[in-house]
Amino acid sequence: MTTVFQNEADRLEARLRDQREQLRRTPGDRILELDIEAGAERVRQLRLVHDAHVRVENQRAAAATKRDADARTELEQRLMADYRATGPAITEAEARAALPDLLHRHRLGEQDRLADAFAAQRRRVGSF
Repeated sequence: MTTVFQNEADRLEARLRDQREQLRRTPGDRILELDIEAGAERVRQLRLVHDAHVRVENQRAAAATKRDADARTELEQRLMADYRATGPAITEAEARAALPDLLHRHRLGEQDRLADAFAAQRRRVGSF
């Protein structure tokens, strides 16, 4: 993942290379040495900020993935429990085997529900 902080650090590092080369040609330039030190510190700070942003983004992505997996698992468990409740002799294995069809029916039901809600909203709003 690239952030603005990483881009800025890369740009400053290129400038620092040029300044170091200039310092090799003119040794003893104290102002240039101080500029290089300040630039190196700024690059270090930018890298730290970049790392922090990447870490937070990775944590958010992991949390979202976990939420999605948990929601899917909960939905699957609920659909299988509802399916098993329809007949007393339905086993866990049979419910698991029927899960793809149950999920497909659930998706179709959700699409119908959203289409109905959209149509109701459209009737309420009317035409302008």
